[in-house]
Amino acid sequence: MFVLLFSGIRAIAECLAKSKSEETQESARNLLQILAQGNPKFEMQVYKGLIALLPCTSPKAQQMACQTLKIVQVSLVVSLLSHFQFFGAVRQMKSERKVLEFPLCCELLFPNSP
Repeated sequence: MFVLLFSGIRAIAECLAKSKSEETQESARNLLQILAQGNPKFEMQVYKGLIALLPCTSPKAQQMACQTLKIVQVSLVVSLLSHFQFFGAVRQMKSERKVLEFPLCCELLFPNSP
């Protein structure tokens, strides 16, 4: 299934690069943007597809790819930051829990200690 999804994104990117119709190029760009935004399953594939369009021969396709890359890059950065913030918070909770558990264990083991 992954191969089919990636091939579909590649086909849309090729359509953007090779089409002579500006309307078709615009539709392909919009579809790539929709697939990438807020969809971690497709974000990186769309990003790679847009990067692959940069050396194409169509100036309009290059311009559209650059415009869409700006949007997708922001989305990727937000996704990565959210991912790191989540795991950072989990890591912080775990370390705080250990700090809290240690005095409790000491109290249970040594109830009369100061």
